Amino acid sequence: MKYILIILVIVITLGFLQIDEDKSSTAKEWTTKLENDRASKSEAFIYLNGIMAAENEDVMEVGENRFSAYKKAEEVTEPYDDEIVFDDYPNDKMLPKPHEDNEIYCKLWESDCLGIIIKNSSKWESELNDHSVILARYRKFISFSEFTTLSRPSAIEVIPSYKYIGYGNKLALLESLFLAERGSPRDAMASLSGDVNKLRKQLAVADNLIHKMVFVNLIANNLDVIAYIGNKYESYQKLNISYLTLDELSIAEPMIREFGMMNDLYTSLDGNPEIFEIGGNMPSWFVRAVFKPNMTINESIFLYERLIYMATLSQDVFPTLKLPDAEEMKKEINYLNYVGSVLNSIAFPNYHEYVARLYDLNCKISLVRYVLSDKKTPLENPYYPNSKSYEASETEICFNGPYDDTRRLRCISTKV
Repeated sequence: MKYILIILVIVITLGFLQIDEDKSSTAKEWTTKLENDRASKSEAFIYLNGIMAAENEDVMEVGENRFSAYKKAEEVTEPYDDEIVFDDYPNDKMLPKPHEDNEIYCKLWESDCLGIIIKNSSKWESELNDHSVILARYRKFISFSEFTTLSRPSAIEVIPSYKYIGYGNKLALLESLFLAERGSPRDAMASLSGDVNKLRKQLAVADNLIHKMVFVNLIANNLDVIAYIGNKYESYQKLNISYLTLDELSIAEPMIREFGMMNDLYTSLDGNPEIFEIGGNMPSWFVRAVFKPNMTINESIFLYERLIYMATLSQDVFPTLKLPDAEEMKKEINYLNYVGSVLNSIAFPNYHEYVARLYDLNCKISLVRYVLSDKKTPLENPYYPNSKSYEASETEICFNGPYDDTRRLRCISTKV
């Protein structure tokens, strides 16, 4: 009888451990939103998918064909596949990009990049002539006021070719520098300022993290060159460059998409015999005893909500809010969902650093205002408005901030 009771207790316990909870209302709402996004239309997304089309081909047509082929492949891709394979646009037909080793296409956040571009002014005109199609397509893309990612959130999804957007932005900068050199610095700054307004629209509608961060960088590029032209040619003028709006700061839609990737991953692990290793053969009853997908998904929601909330704070309050670190997360292990809790504590990227880049961009805006006032207005760090939180040298000014500034978003060059 004793052994029967022991066996009965074990069976009941294992049965209890198989029970998962329902997805939360927020998880359901976000999942529905992502499904609706995939079923919607977006000319901007299709254009970006076809932006590499040969000069004599229609960008929208190529974009439609590429994404149609991709979507079919996406439907049959398994969770553990390494890539999504589809009939893509041939590499040898793609619109030629600038040479990778051309130093004029350095990253503007590198401290010596702007100086390199200026020293190579003899190359500006030829680059503009050689890649006029890329510049035209860049201008066309930033004229869109909408953007919706139509692909399914996935760690292996094929990302549209943002490289062409990056090259187009650099060409627009060269065009403005060339215009300023030819005696029209005010027109050059006006052109860059107009582009900033368009770039900010894309920042506001960005629904994935890559899109959001790409446009943070492009806006920063334009601001750096506006400040350089204003300082170099003493073209001090008041440009209407406001701090980011709540829509531009918002990280809600990108975080919902990041949640979508995690949601698909956790759903695919339900009872999966390969949960611990590829090729594994763990019994499904044991997997369900230690990992519950819905419980894991629900437990992850507060982290995304916390990040979304962070991007609604005023600039001076933002540095005071911290996310729980890995050790704090480990203390909150749910032993009914041990593996899920561990996954949530170790598999969550440092998204707060991306949120910080948005706030850091406000610092560059403040610095550009300072330069364009001929350095006559007070230096004001938006993070710490009541203290002189900056570092200055002969060549640049940098504001202090709560996180590492790997993109020099809190800096502006004062001498090149």
